[in-house]
Amino acid sequence: MEHLNALTIFAKVAELGSFSKAAESLGVVKSTVSKAVSELEKAHNIRLFYRNPRHVTLTEEGHTLLKHCQTIEAGYWEAMSALEHSAEQAKGLVRVSVPLLIGQLMLAQRLPALLAEHPDLSVDLDVRHTNISQLEDHTDLAIIFGALPDSAMVAKRLAEVPIILCASADYLAERGVPAVPADLAEHDNLLMT
Repeated sequence: MEHLNALTIFAKVAELGSFSKAAESLGVVKSTVSKAVSELEKAHNIRLFYRNPRHVTLTEEGHTLLKHCQTIEAGYWEAMSALEHSAEQAKGLVRVSVPLLIGQLMLAQRLPALLAEHPDLSVDLDVRHTNISQLEDHTDLAIIFGALPDSAMVAKRLAEVPIILCASADYLAERGVPAVPADLAEHDNLLMT
């Protein structure tokens, strides 16, 4: 592992045919490039380049090493691509807690498509809670109504839900129409919390 940087430098010199051009391409001084290649040659008792004042060319050992460097580089990029693809794919168990109506009306119909798109994903949908105090510790994601109390939770507002006051015409005819909010104390109320 200690020679990976030197291998990168070696491969750049081989690609560009010049220590100076390799140094410029890598953003280092020429002496850094020369030292890395020299240490690589000393460590393995080989000569990687034929050098002259105008250019450098690979020795037979240099050609062999370059092929292996290209294989290592290709393997690196393949590994990075696999990791990026893996990071893009949702996987594992996600525990979601939502009010019953949200679960029934909004999520249940969308879950099959989500799970088909992400076959390594599992969703445990809990529709029992009605407020934040009823959330269990193992919940990964929750949809709640109202203000978030001080907590370690991270919240994002999804929507504004207007609250409206409704009454039937028969009720208002019998009990009267409240004129100000304080009048509601004298009325029968069905509250959604």
